[in-house]
Amino acid sequence: MLHRIRALLTARLQAQGKGKSPIAALWSQALLAAAGAAILRGEVSAWAFAAAALCVSAFSVALPLLGELAPLLGDDESGDWLKSQPVRALEVRIARSAHLALLLLGLGLASGLPWALLAVDWSLEQRAALVLAALGQAWTIAAVLVLVRSAARDRATWILVGVQTALWSLAILGSVFGPRLALRFSTPESLPTGWPLRLAPPLRLAEVVALETSWRWTTLTALIVLALGLLVFLPAPQEGRAVRNVSLTSLALTPLRRLARRLWMRPSERASFELVFDALPLEPDFALRAYPLLAVPLGFVFVGLRSEAGSERDTLLALLLFLPSLYLPLLCAHVPLSRSAAARWILETSPMDRAQIDSGARKAVAVRFVLPLYLLLGASCAAMSGLDFALRLTPLAAATAWFTLRGSWKMFVRDLPLSVDPKEVHINMDWFGPLAGIGLGIAILAALAARYVPSPTWGIGLAIAALALAETVDARARERAARSHL
Repeated sequence: MLHRIRALLTARLQAQGKGKSPIAALWSQALLAAAGAAILRGEVSAWAFAAAALCVSAFSVALPLLGELAPLLGDDESGDWLKSQPVRALEVRIARSAHLALLLLGLGLASGLPWALLAVDWSLEQRAALVLAALGQAWTIAAVLVLVRSAARDRATWILVGVQTALWSLAILGSVFGPRLALRFSTPESLPTGWPLRLAPPLRLAEVVALETSWRWTTLTALIVLALGLLVFLPAPQEGRAVRNVSLTSLALTPLRRLARRLWMRPSERASFELVFDALPLEPDFALRAYPLLAVPLGFVFVGLRSEAGSERDTLLALLLFLPSLYLPLLCAHVPLSRSAAARWILETSPMDRAQIDSGARKAVAVRFVLPLYLLLGASCAAMSGLDFALRLTPLAAATAWFTLRGSWKMFVRDLPLSVDPKEVHINMDWFGPLAGIGLGIAILAALAARYVPSPTWGIGLAIAALALAETVDARARERAARSHL
């Protein structure tokens, strides 16, 4: 039995080594942990230090498991092949769990060990307890995610999207307010009564690590044994059945979709438009990786709006309206990924050229994702600062988003839509390259628009002019392409 488990584990590790290894992120995790520990060491109580360490460790483990490492929680891609081998289901589970546990061992050590080493005036027992708590927490997070995916089935994707978005929001807020909170609250009793975070697992676990308790090692041992046991005995979640559900968003966008097909769509663009509009929202990996890119920064700005008023609020709202233009290139970079990438021959053998396919895909992204986003943002601005403000800036911001989307498409979208396995898709996350230029331009445009666009008429007029300019550029590009084929 042990020989078969070892063979299965070796095969999994070798298969992972042929692609992009997740272990490459360990150094960045360790540097992040070391930076956080260096900021707080000697400045906060032992409990606050342990709580900060375990919170950072939890985010460092949970976010990758919800993103690029999510396939490791699911069923084996080689499941049919394994069923034909002389191995038992339990042996396959143990090998899969051992693979995941080894990966999380690295992540847990990378995110927990620097905190333990940099702690001031801690005993050896406290340092060891912190490392064990980080490992137990990592394995527990994985077990909970496996359980959620197994129980939720077809709804798991949307549940995990919500969880990932919430975690990203908390991570951003924690990076801003975390040090201040760690200095303010030195003991569990100092937390406000009824505060939901009092029940947060990392804070409760910090009591076991930092405070002198007789049941420290019993608790940590039970946590680790329970987490590893769940990983072994929980069945790997199966992929949800392919259901073509009609969401409320798709239903609400039906009139606009038909209008876009009639007035905005060319016959050569319709096939890729329909494919991306219908299929892309159903891709779990797209939802997990792309949706939080828009939801997190918007939610973060909304938090700041609650404490502002008057002109300061209007300035922040203007930034909120133009901010999606910075993230749209990253969202579009995920358009090529698909778990059905083997069907890319449908696009490769299409009589349409790459420019026509890309044009239809861009318009599908605009109608399916950008338009609903700006309808929501426009309604929010109208509720906060009045209809006049919303009509003055929302159309111009939406037109800017479309202009940015079409202008940056070739830079960030390297492949055909829905044609690349999620494990192999390339995302250009160079924040000091093209994204820096886009971000600077968007910030300047938002400030100018908030100050100098005087009325809704001007805002709508500038939006129409921007859209007309984009269509003119597209038309000239098509003319040049047609002449080059002659």
